[in-house]
Amino acid sequence: MESPAAMELPTAGQPACAFTLTIGWRPTCECEAGEPAPCVVLDPFGGSGTTAMVAGRLGRLGVAIELNRNYCRMASERLAADVAKQPRHVSTTLSLPMLYGPGGLVAD
Repeated sequence: MESPAAMELPTAGQPACAFTLTIGWRPTCECEAGEPAPCVVLDPFGGSGTTAMVAGRLGRLGVAIELNRNYCRMASERLAADVAKQPRHVSTTLSLPMLYGPGGLVAD
């Protein structure tokens, strides 16, 4: 069974060309569950920070763990750029170091 987040589109007139369009998360049931409760999203394999970025956009705290220093830098840059674009909904913010690597603090 395919993920509800992706679907394949036909490629009429384009031989040997196929792609997948990711349309985002959507619920798999029709239940009226109401708004999700506030939570912390933990990504033990942080990579480029996509999970933490989406968590932030959904109003959650995203915590990403990544051992590769290059990915830590990439995630830090992506998250900082994304946060700068988002409107602030709270009057105060908490500033904590974002990423630690094998040699200590990588970015804050």
